[in-house]
Amino acid sequence: MRTLVGMLLEADPSLWAGKESVLAEQTSTNGKSVAAVKIGPWPAAWVRRFSSLPCLPDTRGIFRKPDELVRRTPATEPLLDVEPFIDGKLDREATRPLLDLLGVRSKPLGPDLLLNRLRTLAKVERPPTHEVDKWYRRLDQMIDTCSTQDRQSILQAFQSEALILTEDGVWTKARGVSLASDDVLVPEAPVIRSAVNELSLWAKIGVAERPTEESAIAWLKSLPRSTPLTPSEAIRVKALQAHYPVRIWGECARWFNLTGDWAPVESLRYALTMQRLTPWSHLHPWVKKQTADLQQLPFAVASSAPFSRLASLASSVEDRMSGDPLLVGVATWKEWLRTFGEALGRIVLDNEDETLRARATATALTETVWLETSSLAVTPYVDGKPAGTSRTSDIVWLGRTLYVAPQSKAKLARRVPEEIGRVFSRQDIQSALAFSFERP
Repeated sequence: MRTLVGMLLEADPSLWAGKESVLAEQTSTNGKSVAAVKIGPWPAAWVRRFSSLPCLPDTRGIFRKPDELVRRTPATEPLLDVEPFIDGKLDREATRPLLDLLGVRSKPLGPDLLLNRLRTLAKVERPPTHEVDKWYRRLDQMIDTCSTQDRQSILQAFQSEALILTEDGVWTKARGVSLASDDVLVPEAPVIRSAVNELSLWAKIGVAERPTEESAIAWLKSLPRSTPLTPSEAIRVKALQAHYPVRIWGECARWFNLTGDWAPVESLRYALTMQRLTPWSHLHPWVKKQTADLQQLPFAVASSAPFSRLASLASSVEDRMSGDPLLVGVATWKEWLRTFGEALGRIVLDNEDETLRARATATALTETVWLETSSLAVTPYVDGKPAGTSRTSDIVWLGRTLYVAPQSKAKLARRVPEEIGRVFSRQDIQSALAFSFERP
């Protein structure tokens, strides 16, 4: 059969032309021809026979069925090294009518083979970039000549799957990358790799020229809600949160909590800020999951809507003594603490509730005694429930007593204002305490 097909390809087309199909006519029961009813044409028996046999060699000399082979055309060029092509010696102008007749394809079946190569490479930890670039270039060739349906398949794949390898080595979707960066407007925005950023493919699948605030918000909204963010996604989200906190909170309704989850904002009750920092690593997961991480935000933003609805974690955590402390002295009054509390009792803040709370705390400060202990162990409580593991502390303000473990005066000058300032939850009051420590 292989010899016969070879002879046909070498022979003049007139040898088989006109004999490649048959036409049937329907006849009546009396044997008379009904010329008006024709069926066909159908491929001739010899065409069907050759089409079903592995009678044509590919470029590697392996014989295959005709419909398994592709001949070289502008449309099939991107499939080189992907699909088997017919031996170039047989792919000539004179033989193409017969190759088409036997079923050798001159058009690709679709972009799936190229896309599947990228899908496979996207699962590799360190994919060879030259191999990735090759398939981008092939798709760039294909998208110019393919059908509207195939073009839509390519577009859909890049928009719904992370098939683009960025300059940072991260796989992302089309809406999550741009051709050029803008660290001022959109920090940490991934860009197309410089080796392939000239391809027209990117514009055709919706990759933006530069990142914008709107594109960043759209990318955030497209992130999966039920699966954790990847490390690279988390880095980018945190950078965007620092730039557009109010929009992200309001439009995306998500924020990072202390467990590192991009959590729904309705699940968050407390806030941790740099201005109201407090130890939190020992807290139970249920507290961390309900605490928004606002450490990146300036105080003016963190203390304004919509974040102002969250209670400060520092003021929500109540330390309770784990057992009785070992006392090493008697309770004493510190004149500077009493004087500070009396002065602070006249404070006027912008918010009336904050003013009343600060004055009540200042009153407690005027009645506080200093008590030295040899060791301290405390357990955190939130809303009356144990909220973390017991920990050793060097200073604790409980009730009307400031328990102080032995330490240098320099450390006391730092820790006393920190501990008392934590209860007030105001950086300016903590700074004033630091200035007033042990002053007459």
